[in-house]
Amino acid sequence: MTGISVVIPAYNEEKYLPATLKSVEAARAAFAGESEVIVVNNLSTDRTREVALSLGARVIDHEVRNISSVRNAGLRAARFSVVLAIDADCVIEPSTLTEIDRYLSGGEFLGGSLNLRVESPKFVTRLMARALQWFVLQIAGHNGAVFFFLRDEALAIGGFSEQHLVAEDSVFTHAMRDRGRVVGKKFGRLNHVTVTTIDRKDSTLAQFARLAPQVWRMYRGRAVDKKHFDYWYNPKR
Repeated sequence: MTGISVVIPAYNEEKYLPATLKSVEAARAAFAGESEVIVVNNLSTDRTREVALSLGARVIDHEVRNISSVRNAGLRAARFSVVLAIDADCVIEPSTLTEIDRYLSGGEFLGGSLNLRVESPKFVTRLMARALQWFVLQIAGHNGAVFFFLRDEALAIGGFSEQHLVAEDSVFTHAMRDRGRVVGKKFGRLNHVTVTTIDRKDSTLAQFARLAPQVWRMYRGRAVDKKHFDYWYNPKR
């Protein structure tokens, strides 16, 4: 079906999910086409499921604690031909769905990334985020895991790599670019549409220094012990 499915993975997101869903609803209201919102509830122990339902989202329960697997569950459940994948602590602009539809309607692209802005009261955190985003932009062509794409083309590459606990966004970008060369389309970047997120982990330079080598190893396809990614996968976060 023609339209846009917004897929949002969520693990214990009752605090942040309302702002995300309200921004999505504003974008849906401004969009002339059909759309839906899917929240993939990933073993939440708080009121994530209830909050999502109360705000009009379709909720899918998924039990595997792997961000790629969660996103893929939403991708498979999507009813529409275009998918926008964002996180549960993101706020999108009202024009987002309209801009995505316009970008894809020419037939030149099979998808792309949006611009991600990280908000934090700490200057050092904002500086770290910008430095990391610049680096990722150079090697992978995106600056954060906020993507839109043709559902069938993403399914053709197997969705997001479930072998990658982190850096799955960069692996996905490379795979979609390769797919684009096969089908004669491009995987681009809609950088004038901004998605805002927050630093909710109180990031420090020391944390970044410990994590960066492990993220790089996983990005390069090398074996990494999951314990290094407690920053993302700690069930108590």
